[in-house]
Amino acid sequence: MISQYKVTRIGGFIALLAVLTTAGCDDRPDMPRTQWYKKPVKTLTVDVSDAREVQAAQDVEAARKRYYHDLMLLSDYYENIGNVTKGRWARTELNNLTEAQDFTFAGVTPPPDPQGALPADPNENGLVENVTVSRENYLQTLETLAEFYETKNDDFKARMVQTALARFFDEETFLYLHKVTVPPENLEPCRIIPRANEMYSRALELYEKGAKSLPTVDYPRQRQALGMFVRLVRRYPQSTRIAAAAYYIGKLYAEYFDEPYLAVQWYQRAWTWDPYMPLPARYEAGVVCQEKLSERKKAVEFLRASLIHEQPYEANCKDARERIAKLTEELQYTPPIPEPGQGAPASPESQPTEKTTEIPIR
Repeated sequence: MISQYKVTRIGGFIALLAVLTTAGCDDRPDMPRTQWYKKPVKTLTVDVSDAREVQAAQDVEAARKRYYHDLMLLSDYYENIGNVTKGRWARTELNNLTEAQDFTFAGVTPPPDPQGALPADPNENGLVENVTVSRENYLQTLETLAEFYETKNDDFKARMVQTALARFFDEETFLYLHKVTVPPENLEPCRIIPRANEMYSRALELYEKGAKSLPTVDYPRQRQALGMFVRLVRRYPQSTRIAAAAYYIGKLYAEYFDEPYLAVQWYQRAWTWDPYMPLPARYEAGVVCQEKLSERKKAVEFLRASLIHEQPYEANCKDARERIAKLTEELQYTPPIPEPGQGAPASPESQPTEKTTEIPIR
């Protein structure tokens, strides 16, 4: 596969386009070269007279060290408890971090190394949360430094930092713990963010490759796709891609990870964030409610909404009408009153019932 990494200034800044083409998914782009030095530059020299630049560079280094430290603790934890799979994930993410930032800063005092060892009674939830927070902080500090150089019109340094971001493969980071909190309803996808678009494309490619593996299921690939979609929503809540990402998160939870309630929640976020999103989230939510949650009333409401808002999907519309007819018949069914001597009516457990789980319409 040929992958391209594009950096574009938005919001009134001068456009900076750096296209770094590499052969193979596992190949990381090289750092830029200067005209007089033909090898990739490995040192970013900070202007010590600019306090903002010094602080931004120190923030990156402090965040990188914290991220590395937290990953090492998590890796040690999984090694101690013998979880080979998650231990491999942690080591993969460690390698991803060490290979991403292919330069060192010159001109700034390195921040101290984080202190602390693995506690005697470690908690996996806490260790994973530390990694998640430090990962996002590291990437945010890199993006802040890149924006600083763009504002300063220092294109070469901006390209170096953007290349570090391009060398950081989101598909080589992991959720570790399966369930994640569903984001709030009031996110507004109002910005075109190039890196978010890149993450979406790579996550969708992973999802599609995993789907093509049927009848076998490529769970590792689908778990990678799930993680990338979730991180996209978390990291770029204003991106125009978050609604589509939420739709595929719903698909993954419903089809691969047996989490139907979470699937419906993510489908709802998809059409709440973008009511005109060209993906059949309402139809999929209705099918999950019918087939996996026995939520017939909600299924009918979602399917009827799909007939209004998702008309381009003709096959879905036909199926939705058939499902609505069947569900309506089931909802209207009343068991007959038995004649004397015929025994008691069928028990409620044998008749179609409604679960009490509430899934609000949005």
